[in-house]
Amino acid sequence: MKILAKLSYVVAVIWMGMGFYRLYVYENPESYLFESKNAWVGGDSYNFIINGTHATAFFILCLTFIVIGLGMEIVARKNEQTTLLKKIAGIEEVEETTVGEKENTAIGKGEE
Repeated sequence: MKILAKLSYVVAVIWMGMGFYRLYVYENPESYLFESKNAWVGGDSYNFIINGTHATAFFILCLTFIVIGLGMEIVARKNEQTTLLKKIAGIEEVEETTVGEKENTAIGKGEE
């Protein structure tokens, strides 16, 4: 679980980097000789709106993966605490048996 949480954080950082790239890297040269970056249409204001929307989507994905990572860490810590409490209390894992099996063993012991 902890490895998946860390992987989720790495993915979140990637999404955050993509969001900042969309937000701050913009070049729309007047000439077609130069390459444009993050320019989708002819007007600058439209490109800023599009890039801002894309950046918002990337930041939402980043937050989603952070929440997923935190959830995995909480579950992992809860499992560790449960295991530690069982060790302290001396409780071992008991196999589940059906009611019929318990009755048969009790009857079998009484007959011997």
